Amino acid sequence: MDSKTVLLLNGPNINLQRTWEPKISVATELDQVQKQVAGFMNDRGINLVTFQSNSERKLIHWLNEHHKASFLLLNPGEMTRTRDAFWDTVLDVGIPFIEIHLSYVSSSESFRHLSY
Repeated sequence: MDSKTVLLLNGPNINLQRTWEPKISVATELDQVQKQVAGFMNDRGINLVTFQSNSERKLIHWLNEHHKASFLLLNPGEMTRTRDAFWDTVLDVGIPFIEIHLSYVSSSESFRHLSY
C-alpha cells in the first residue's frame, strides 16, 4: 500500500444507515457516500480503500492489514463510545485519522455526543 492511500472504515450498523431517523441521518446511503469520496480522492490521485463490518474482529484485522495507508477516515458507528480493543488498534497502527459520522451527532441522544 503506497503513501497515497486513504482508508474509509465504517463500523457496526452503518450498513443500516438508511433506516435511521431522518432528523439525525443524512439521506445518502453508504454506497453512495463511498462513491462520492472515491471520486473526490481519484480526482486528486489518491487511492481510496473502503470497508464496513458489524464485527469488531473483522474491523481490527482489516486495520492491521492496511496499516501502511497514509490516512484513515474513521466512521466508527456503534463503536464510537465503546470497544477498547478496537480503539487500541486504531491508535496502535499509527495511521493519522479523523473521526467522521453519517449522522447529525448533535441531534442524537446526549450520550452520543462524545466519543472515547
